Order: sequence, then structure tokens, then C-alpha cells
Amino acid sequence: MSRKTSVVLVGAGGANVRLAQELDKKLDPTKHTLTVISQADYYRHLPATLRLLVTDEGIREQDIALSYDSLFGKNLKNGKGRVGVLRIAEIVNVEEKERGEGGWVVLDDGSKIEWDILVVGTGSNWNGLLRWPTKRVQLSEHLNVWRDRFASAKSVLIVGAGSVGSELAGEIRDYYPDTQITLVHRDSLTLNKAYPAKFRQSIGDDLTSRGIQFVTDDIQGLSSSVMEGSEGVVPRREIVSSKGKALPAELIVFTGGRTGVNTDFLSSAPTISKSLSANGHLKVRGSLQLDSNPRVFAAGDVTDIAEQHTLMKAGLHASLIAANIVSLLKLPVLTSNTAGEASAGLKQYTPSSEMLVVTNGKRSGTGFLGSICGIPIVVGKWLVVSAKSRDLFIPKARAMLNRA
Repeated sequence: MSRKTSVVLVGAGGANVRLAQELDKKLDPTKHTLTVISQADYYRHLPATLRLLVTDEGIREQDIALSYDSLFGKNLKNGKGRVGVLRIAEIVNVEEKERGEGGWVVLDDGSKIEWDILVVGTGSNWNGLLRWPTKRVQLSEHLNVWRDRFASAKSVLIVGAGSVGSELAGEIRDYYPDTQITLVHRDSLTLNKAYPAKFRQSIGDDLTSRGIQFVTDDIQGLSSSVMEGSEGVVPRREIVSSKGKALPAELIVFTGGRTGVNTDFLSSAPTISKSLSANGHLKVRGSLQLDSNPRVFAAGDVTDIAEQHTLMKAGLHASLIAANIVSLLKLPVLTSNTAGEASAGLKQYTPSSEMLVVTNGKRSGTGFLGSICGIPIVVGKWLVVSAKSRDLFIPKARAMLNRA
């Protein structure tokens, strides 16, 4: 009896959860195996994390820290599906067979999982308040540390007015109306230049209308404890910005805490490592296969695609990769050469228009829904509150993990 073809997904975030569910429905259990490996023992619903870090009012840990138990279906338990199985473990490295014809994922307990097709969807590394523990039992302590800080600080200085910093400011204002909140950003507008000025200005106007100070400046020389999120509240502290402005800062929150992507474990894989860029992203073809080894796909944050990495984009990656894996599995013979030759005939990914919804607490926010004839479509609080601010997509996340 011939060995089953093994499909292995490393990481279980927004891309690979969707991908695992699609593949579990499409693969043949008599011919294929599907293994999902996650270091974290729970799924983190990122759009709701900032509110949960500020308060426990009206939001619960179990709303955003979702069990993988029913990953493959409401009536399928213990992380097991028709074909798929979930494994909670830390990945040490990836080994390859000769010429990259498959290989093994090496886990921290010394065991190995063989792969014929590999999908890397391990996401980003974070510092500070978004560096969540990988074990669910440690989450309450992390949340309580930050809630206590926000409750006791009379002034909060948020360094970085991207979507994280902007949304955090709105959440703090909802629950602490008397706290002095200052957003410091290098640009004169929020976010970055991937988004139109009209949208970025609208976010800033919405925040300042609630008494949140927006300062175009920079803070140099932040301590490692601030960057890592280990420093607490310092009463009556002020710090001086690069332009010499004194800013109240009993609590400093650095929100540019993305420290890179989780791909270090690939550095010793002979063919895969050739697709690693200088910053750790994986160079991909339009089919989302690695050019250096077409048996390997990349999804989500780890790709080098020139786009803003969002949950919506991760979902698009997942659907395309699922279709392409099914196509590869239909090849008479699966090798790196045949997978590469098939690449041009597979579905090709084209980055879509950028879209983003930025909340400002529960009752406000601003959204960008793309452009028509070069004119940006910017929507205000009525649509944003209905779409996101009120429930932060929690019902959708619970439904995705079959926890509804």
C-alpha cells in the first residue's frame, strides 16, 4: 500500500485556519493526510484584542481566545476532522529531502512530521501589549497587567498612530474619559501612505474630537522595557519629544511592536531558505508557491507581497492556496519539477484594493472601502459602528472556529 500524500500547515492564524477547513472538506482521506501545527493552544481574534486589554466590561476572554477543539466542524472535536488533525507544538526547524522533494517538520519534543506539501502561515512577532502568551492559561495575567496600568495612569502616551495606536486611543477614551491621551506619529496623518489622505485625516479628526491629542513628532531612545511592554506606570512623568515638546507620559505604549515575521525556523532548510528575504518574508510566485521550492506555499503576513497584511487578505490567500493544492494533488506525479511546471496554470493572486475599518471606541470610527475612478470611498461612524465597532467581528470569529 502506497504512502498517503502529506499536507502540513505550520501556523494556525487567520490564513491557515481557513485553509485547513477548506482542505479538510476537499482532500481524500484514503489518499491524503492533513496536519496543522500551532505553537499557541488557542486562536487569537486580533480585532477585539485592544478592547480586552483595556477593560473586561462587556467582553470576555473566551470571546477572543477561541479553542481549536472544533476547528474542523461543530460536531468534530479534539481538533480532528475528516482528514485533518491539529497538533499543538513548537516548531524547531524544517528538514528537506534531497532536492527539496518534501521533508519533515521537526518539533520541540524531537518528533518529526513528514510533508509532501508545506504551507507556511506563521504570522508576525510582536513586542509590547500585543505579545500574547502562547498558552491560554497565561492569558488572564497578561490582560490584568495592562488593565491595571490603564486604570491607574493619569496620562497615556501612545507612540505610533497606525491602526493599533488609533484604535487603542479610542478604547482608552471610552473607559477612562479623564485620562490625558497623546498620540505621537512621525507623519502628519494617521496610518501610512498606503491609504488616501482623506481617510487618514478623517481618523485623526475623529480622535481629536474626543480630546485625544495628536502630535506630529517622534520619540527617540525609548527603553527596552517600554518597547517590550514590561515597564509600568511612572507617576507624574513627562518626556521630551524629538522636537523638544514636553508630553505627559505616566504610561508609554509603543504600538509599532511588530518585530518581524515568524520564519526563523526555515533558515536551515536548503531550498526554502533561498526564498527568505533580508527581513524574513518569503518570496512567492503569483500562485503563492515559493520560487525556490514549488512544493511550499506561503500565506498571510509572511509573504513578501506588496500589500497591507490584513485578515481579509489572509482569507484570500487561503482560498487560492486551497484550490492550488487540490490541483497539485491531481498531478500524475508530484515532484518539485512538476509542481513548478504546473505553477503557471494554477490560480494567480492579484493584490486587491486596500480596505480598512478603524474603530474609535464602541460608538465611532472611520472606514475606507476602496476607490472609484480615483475617488476614495470614506465612510463614517454609522456604518463603522454597525460593521465593527460594536461587536469587533466577534460573532464571525466564533462562527469561523465553530464556537457560535
